[in-house]
Amino acid sequence: MNGIRFLISYIGIILLFGLIYFFTWFFYPDSFVIDEQYNLHPFSSKSIMGEDAISLTYYQRKADSIRKNEGYLRTQIVIYKKIIDSLEPLKNDAYKRFEDKQWENADKWEKAQLDSLTKKLRIIESAIEYTSGLSHTEVALAQLKVEKSAMDYEIAKVKVNAIDFVLSNLTMFQDSALTNKMMTLDSLYTLNKYQLLPKAELALLKNQFDIDQLRFEALSSFSKRISFLDFLLFSASNSSTVTYGDVIPNSNLVRIILFIQAITCIFLIALGTDKVLKKYMTESR
Repeated sequence: MNGIRFLISYIGIILLFGLIYFFTWFFYPDSFVIDEQYNLHPFSSKSIMGEDAISLTYYQRKADSIRKNEGYLRTQIVIYKKIIDSLEPLKNDAYKRFEDKQWENADKWEKAQLDSLTKKLRIIESAIEYTSGLSHTEVALAQLKVEKSAMDYEIAKVKVNAIDFVLSNLTMFQDSALTNKMMTLDSLYTLNKYQLLPKAELALLKNQFDIDQLRFEALSSFSKRISFLDFLLFSASNSSTVTYGDVIPNSNLVRIILFIQAITCIFLIALGTDKVLKKYMTESR
């Protein structure tokens, strides 16, 4: 009777852990690695996959190729970001120099337009200052002030017209060397930030999608030949601490579960052996 109980308990542990392994693999496929060389139904079996033989090596090589390209893309993204970071301050500095030089040239042109009027205004101001110190010159002083007001109006009018002209014709005040430098830096910055970098990031996302798609295809192929029976055999093998290498644990969680099962089975075998020996020794007496 004790032997039957021991056998039922042993089989129950094998079934329980077989279910645990199966559902762990079902929800977390990467928790196990299936070795095609030791499996009874390898991918290359035409009865499973049809005329086109596809093996784990096929998926591995394809995945390695995608990951290699992924590494290249990540390197390119880092390079593009470094280029952008180095170009941005240079571009901003070139733009500031370009703008400052442009307005400097515009100011020079404006001063040249006002030069004759400014000279006349200074003469009138000097005359007013001189006349103010004389007596009986009220009429002449008033006339000079009128002329000064008229000159101020002319200068203000020329300034307004000059500003309008400058704003409408900014290109004529640009420095060609600074303009070429600014445009070159701006073109490089725009090319890297808005074309090359987004293109590389999009390619990286596509690579990651391809990896996930490849993984899905591989798992879909696995599901055609892996079943609960495979994990039941794995559980039975582990319960005796002897496995065949067809199913390999690939996560720390599964390794902990394996350890618990192995210790439990060893304890159960030792307990059952002890009871059988005690019963045998008792009957022998």
